[in-house]
Amino acid sequence: MKWVALVFIVAGISIGGYPFVQDYLSSSQQEQMLQAFSNEKGEASTSHRAQTYAAVNDTLDNGPTTPSTEPDSSFASAILEIPAIDLEVPVVDGTSPSHLENAAGRIRSTAPPGEKGNTAIAAHRSYTEGNLFNRLDKVKSGDKIHVTTKNGVYVYEVEDSFLVLPENTSVLNQPTDSSILTLITCHPMKDPTHRLIVQASLQP
Repeated sequence: MKWVALVFIVAGISIGGYPFVQDYLSSSQQEQMLQAFSNEKGEASTSHRAQTYAAVNDTLDNGPTTPSTEPDSSFASAILEIPAIDLEVPVVDGTSPSHLENAAGRIRSTAPPGEKGNTAIAAHRSYTEGNLFNRLDKVKSGDKIHVTTKNGVYVYEVEDSFLVLPENTSVLNQPTDSSILTLITCHPMKDPTHRLIVQASLQP
C-alpha cells in the first residue's frame, strides 16, 4: 500500500503549496506589467466609462467571481510607489475583477493622476506581506506617494487616513481647485466591514 501513502503525500504537498504558487503567479504578472511600463510598451486606456462605487465595492469584496462589462486592460497606465511601506504596484485604468487581480485600478470616472480633481485608486489587500495594498494601514500623515505616468512623476503627501462604510461615496468627491489622491481598500482584510481610505494632496 506504499503507493496509496505516496498519493496522499503528493496531494498534501500540492494543496499546501497552492497559496505560494498563486502568490508567485501574481507577483510575476505584476513584474511583467512594471517592466512593460518601464519599456514604454504599455498603452493607457482612453475609455472613461463611469464605474459606480457600488461596483468597486462588489469587486473588492467578491474578487474575480463578479461579472463585469468593463473593458479589460493588461497594461499599466501608471506606477504607484509608497516608499514608507516599500510598495511599488502597477496601476491600470479600471476596477473590474480582472483589473484588480494583479494590480491597483483607477476608477475611470475620477481624475487622471496629476490633474485637477480626485484620482481614486482601489486595490485588494493580499495576505502576502507587501503585496498590493496589504500594508496601507501603516501609511501615516506626511508620507509621500509617487505616481509615475507617461507624462511625468507626481508626488503626493498623505494628509489623512480613515475608515468609512462601503456605501460612503463622499471619498470620490471631485474638488475643482486642487489635486488629491484617494487610495481605497478593504478593512479588515478578513470579512471586511469598512473601507480604509488614504488621502493625499499633490505637491508643487
